[in-house]
Amino acid sequence: MSSRAEEKAARRAEREAAQAKQQASAQRKKRLSILGGVVALAAIVVVGAILISQSGTEDSEPGGSAEGKAAAALVGGIAQDGLVLGDPDAPLTIEEYVDYQCPFCGQFSREVFPTVLEEYVRTGKARVVLKPLTFLGEDSVTAARFAVAAGEQNRTWQFTEAFYAQQGEENSGYVTDDFLRTVAADAGVDYDAAVEAQGSEAVTKALNDAQLEASRKGRDSTPSFAMGPTGGEIEAVDANPLEVGEFTDQIDEQLAAAEK
Repeated sequence: MSSRAEEKAARRAEREAAQAKQQASAQRKKRLSILGGVVALAAIVVVGAILISQSGTEDSEPGGSAEGKAAAALVGGIAQDGLVLGDPDAPLTIEEYVDYQCPFCGQFSREVFPTVLEEYVRTGKARVVLKPLTFLGEDSVTAARFAVAAGEQNRTWQFTEAFYAQQGEENSGYVTDDFLRTVAADAGVDYDAAVEAQGSEAVTKALNDAQLEASRKGRDSTPSFAMGPTGGEIEAVDANPLEVGEFTDQIDEQLAAAEK
């Protein structure tokens, strides 16, 4: 009996030892699984933080926007005087009548104006005079006043290109203080100084003069243009401003006449 009892005790001890070993192994696996999950979660958090950080620096730069800054840079290095862009002694003057809400003005700015800028303005062949109109709505008035005010800092054209790069839907109320602050940052405009100047008599006169010129030359849509020799008679032209070839052909024709 003693021998059988010892055998039973020995087998029970073996079973208990095996169970303890299995439990210990299971606990180790559980701990490793938990640890792996924690490490994976930590990695996800780190990667997420990096992505968020990159998004903040690349897509929505504080104090401005990447697309606005790139558009404003197009006119960098070209002389400005108020609403006039380009060499004051350029043989050809181009008057551009715009409404800042006009989607076709935005299209011209993005698709055609870069060619005009590089081939004619930057080379000293032409200068462009901006004529802001305000017939589409309240946002037009707000944008035009700020743009003309930016001219006191000789930054109207940077503002204009940055504005069109982010142009919103017509009469949607998007031309808010925050929007103008962003565009001003893109264009290097002192926002507070422009806000102070936008209600001035000088700004009002510039807008009134643009409207009178538009009426006198029959410019009742935007964008529309008048061209002629600098210091001479500037006459309306009706080339399609959204067709690069047609529009530059018109500039070439007017330039040839101005240089005679």
